[in-house]
Amino acid sequence: MVPYPWAKALFIWGSPLWVEALSSREVLEEKRLELERTLDQITREAEAEVSEQ
Repeated sequence: MVPYPWAKALFIWGSPLWVEALSSREVLEEKRLELERTLDQITREAEAEVSEQ
């Protein structure tokens, strides 16, 4: 999606998530869950910020 000209925008990002090459299935599942938690937290932060305006 491309915002309209002069529209307000909000960008939030988290820390990098590093996954070693050739990681085991267990490690991949841990990283997947970590990514999911991080995305959920970032989404909550963005929604809270937007609802305050």
